[in-house]
Amino acid sequence: MQLANDIYLWWYWGLGGLGGWSVFFLIAILAAAYVYFHSASKDIKAAGWRLGTLLPMILMIPTIIFRYGNETQPIDPQASEWFLVLGVLGATISVAAAIGYAVTYWGYTPSPEPVAAPPPPSAPMPNPQPAPVSPVAPPKPQRPLAGAWLVDDKGHRYNLYRGDTRIGRRTQGNDIVLNDLSVSREHALIREQDGHFTLFDRGSSSGTYVNNERVLRPTMLYNGDVIMLGEVRLTFVAPER
Repeated sequence: MQLANDIYLWWYWGLGGLGGWSVFFLIAILAAAYVYFHSASKDIKAAGWRLGTLLPMILMIPTIIFRYGNETQPIDPQASEWFLVLGVLGATISVAAAIGYAVTYWGYTPSPEPVAAPPPPSAPMPNPQPAPVSPVAPPKPQRPLAGAWLVDDKGHRYNLYRGDTRIGRRTQGNDIVLNDLSVSREHALIREQDGHFTLFDRGSSSGTYVNNERVLRPTMLYNGDVIMLGEVRLTFVAPER
């Protein structure tokens, strides 16, 4: 009983009158700031994670009202005990959401944007006046294949490239385009490095799964693995070398 009373007094008036709740509130703010700025710097669509760290802080509002407003608006002391519980719960949820975000996107790095080739120089005009020579654009360079591919249920084959292969519903910015409403515009990414393939989820709304396990962090792929992007089923094929 004495311990509970000490915790109560520390929560509202500890730390020289500032209140222990302020420490929890500061930690929750730092957790929310980490998720916001990290996802913004990595171009990660993490609206759900941001809300998961911000909304629980609302549970600390009753504590603040009781601490600074109880002189003018008396509040039942029993209710203030529940305010303490709600405040601790809110801060804990915010920190847990930040930890979950960090675990999910640990090691994730955005793929570099392709750099457009400079336009070819204009052909000089000859001294005689023959018909002008039109410049011919060089053929688009072909990306080297990685020696692995994806196969859908209809037998359609999608080649994977060296480096990063981006997958999604949007035509622009993706190497493999899946025209299915269950697939996000920027859904997943497969990274090839030294003959090994790693699957990343790009913040999709319907999720990415490998062998019925949701991809919450970078996941190594092996020959025969079944990948689900929304409702689209793909089989990863990587012949032994």
